Amino acid sequence: AEQSANGEAMAKYFVKALTLQSSGKPQLGKEVNIPGELKVVQGDQLFTIDYNWKAKVQVPSLHMLILSNDLAYLQASLNLAGQSPTKLLVDGANVYLNAYDNASYQYQVSLLQLSGNNFVSKSRLNMGDYVELNLVQQSKLLLQNGYGLFVYDISKLDQPVPQAYFAANAWNGKLSVTGEQIFMAAGSYGIYQFNFATV
Repeated sequence: AEQSANGEAMAKYFVKALTLQSSGKPQLGKEVNIPGELKVVQGDQLFTIDYNWKAKVQVPSLHMLILSNDLAYLQASLNLAGQSPTKLLVDGANVYLNAYDNASYQYQVSLLQLSGNNFVSKSRLNMGDYVELNLVQQSKLLLQNGYGLFVYDISKLDQPVPQAYFAANAWNGKLSVTGEQIFMAAGSYGIYQFNFATV
């Protein structure tokens, strides 16, 4: 950690590749400086959330970098002023950002698409008091708000369609999908099982 000329706290972030070709001899690669905290790795793409000081206020940004020859090259950035990002998912060129909007006091999910060197906004879901971005699979977006599980059809990224709502008493956000089956922890009560085929 460091301090800027104005006294604000600053941080430098680094990543190292872990090679597991030999299970008995894992190897760490070289230290690579990146802008912000690493959130998602997809092939040679690194997605980070960075914070910069603007007039005594921290402003977040979303970055995509390409890792090559022990260096990270910035490819695309998106200013997230007014938002507090909480989770990021990436599926190919599609990017899903869960964030709290400081102006509307609502949680939102932004559906973005990487196009060249830009994050293009395709649509946005306003989800109210709380929502957690869980999973993207089979052209479905799964969101949880503590009282249930929302399923959206995102086969058209600019026109997300609500498909189902499964009432559930679970706050931990842990779920997995196997085939058509959705399994979600139900706290101390056991495990919920839902089915895409019923949507």
